[in-house]
Amino acid sequence: MVSREVVVNPRAPESQRVVREVWGWQERPGGLTHWTDTGFSYHPGALPEDLLGQQMEPRQMTSSNWKDLGLVDLSAVPASQRSPSPGLLPEQPTQKDAEEQLARALGFVSGQDYLTVTTPLGERVIRRDLLSHMVEKRTDARERFAKYVLPTLQNPFEVWLKEHADGKLRENYINIFQDDKYGMLVVVRINRDGSLMWNMMHREVKKMRSWREGWLVWQKKS
Repeated sequence: MVSREVVVNPRAPESQRVVREVWGWQERPGGLTHWTDTGFSYHPGALPEDLLGQQMEPRQMTSSNWKDLGLVDLSAVPASQRSPSPGLLPEQPTQKDAEEQLARALGFVSGQDYLTVTTPLGERVIRRDLLSHMVEKRTDARERFAKYVLPTLQNPFEVWLKEHADGKLRENYINIFQDDKYGMLVVVRINRDGSLMWNMMHREVKKMRSWREGWLVWQKKS
């Protein structure tokens, strides 16, 4: 086991910052470290009331899906309600090149560890060290969709709150684009001490129905 100290609210004034010890384990001494969650591990099973307070009214009290709520199929959404298509980037030959392309598209500069993005639900954090796993599945070549991430976080079509198999809450930001057969899902992991972009994936719009389930916490106005 190894440990490190983490500032859980780095954007706060220095006098108000909170430092916690976080534990992790290594597959071998000096190897890759797997760190525990700095947020929900302190409040297992707790649902952030401030997040529920941001839901649309009337508040949806149970998990549901787009059909149960009477929502339109995404493939039928008119262009006027879709985001402008940012366009695809080229596929990269290696995971390292893919990671660097994603970092540039998100706005990272050399030496920058994290950046914050303003979403309809508040500020969300993107950590530079988490980008590698987002593009590790080379058959998907997700780096081609790197320019789709920020529009999805900043101006999503919908945001669904969902509890995943590991018991942790995720915000699923969904967006669709004009003249583009692909849509984007950006997954944000909810921590009590800050929320992190956790994953990204693309899919043809007509195949995105399974992502639209949980608690609908935000929807673009028509």
